Amino acid sequence: MKLTHCYEEYLDVNLNIQSESTKKHYEIMLRNLGKLLGKEPELADLSDLLQSRYARSMLNEGKSAYTINQRLEYMRALWRHACRRGYLQVWPTSTSVPEPRGVPCAWTQQELTQLWSACDQQQGEFRCGNAKGVSRSAFWLCFHLIAYWTGERTNAILQAEWSWLNGSYLSVPARYRKGRRQAREYWLPEGTLRELEALREPSRKRLFPMSQAAFYKALHRFQERAGLDGHRIGPQKMRRTHASLVARYGGDPVKALGHSKSQVTEEFYLDPKIVAEQPYNRILPEPGQPSD
Repeated sequence: MKLTHCYEEYLDVNLNIQSESTKKHYEIMLRNLGKLLGKEPELADLSDLLQSRYARSMLNEGKSAYTINQRLEYMRALWRHACRRGYLQVWPTSTSVPEPRGVPCAWTQQELTQLWSACDQQQGEFRCGNAKGVSRSAFWLCFHLIAYWTGERTNAILQAEWSWLNGSYLSVPARYRKGRRQAREYWLPEGTLRELEALREPSRKRLFPMSQAAFYKALHRFQERAGLDGHRIGPQKMRRTHASLVARYGGDPVKALGHSKSQVTEEFYLDPKIVAEQPYNRILPEPGQPSD
């Protein structure tokens, strides 16, 4: 049985896979395995040895440990599906690549000032098909304001519709959020609601009429013009900023981000420079000086 056929069957029975991005990564994994094997991969090719070869090929290409483990897990998911269906008898036992973890980094107050200033300095419009364009300045300001106040993921913000606004609240339906299980409702301050009015013309369904691919290219250019490294900074940094500031001012960052476990929030979202009122080691005495 071809591995692509197993994948198609897996999509038919696994209702959790709805994201086009997830499907794209599965397809990248299948193409990579085909290149590695020199033929179209089959279920009989699946083995721990093939997983190790695939991991090493990605390491040689300079892929990050996160990306490698993501692709390996997609491969194991199809493998486990084949075992559950009785197509294979030997289950995967291989392990993942160790992932080095850095310190979560949020925007500093100075960087936020740079971002807001860059929004004001934007010239021209983003075209919206044959309709009147959207002001670049209003587009970037409103996008960053919503990301700052809600901490919502970028893909959900880009799908935001005017019908989601109800008074001072922005309601995000579950189907537009990660996992597609939990809807969220976010309060927005009056200043942000006033700024959003600049996006109402021309009349359209979505607040931010732009595809994901076009958005990320435009975002990187915008950040570079703002004096920030646009190639290595994604919108996830604003989500970390939201969580870190919520924690700094006494809120619950776990609930703010909608996480089920505090470990995820603490390890990947809370910037210690923002959360802590002072560096933890500032309480230490100078070396050689008597302590109280």
